[in-house]
Amino acid sequence: MAYGYSASKKFQDMVKGFNDRFVMVLIRHIERYLTKVGIDMGLDEKVVYNVTVQNGQAIIANDNATVTATANIGLNTNDLKTLIEAVRTSASELNAEDKETVSDSLEVIEAEATAEKPKKGMLKTAIAALNNVKDTVKGVAEFGTAVTALIQLVAPLLQ
Repeated sequence: MAYGYSASKKFQDMVKGFNDRFVMVLIRHIERYLTKVGIDMGLDEKVVYNVTVQNGQAIIANDNATVTATANIGLNTNDLKTLIEAVRTSASELNAEDKETVSDSLEVIEAEATAEKPKKGMLKTAIAALNNVKDTVKGVAEFGTAVTALIQLVAPLLQ
């Protein structure tokens, strides 16, 4: 069968001629067919996702998929009220100026933390004022503990 594919009398030349004229043509035809099928199926479309997430989540859906995600970022108002009351109670031993600063800061924290869209700047300022009073007052351990617990509860709103 290989005799017709080469003028040479060597068997190796005849096999090379057969491969060049028949096998390679068949392989190229199969390759073109598979490429066409791949294009029809959409395999040539490269989808590249470049996602950067900070303190959140990323959900990607394809092939007509639907994704519903709900993220509730907030805090328990009962815990907030309990901690605010604990800070107020422990602040009773402070001087008048510090009591006023604590009272004003607690009002701001309560108003902003329960708001639908809390203002981070206001919360940061109120927390800084509470921290300042906590750092300047020595000997009132309950006050420092209560302020620290309140700050830890409100911290997720600042991110």
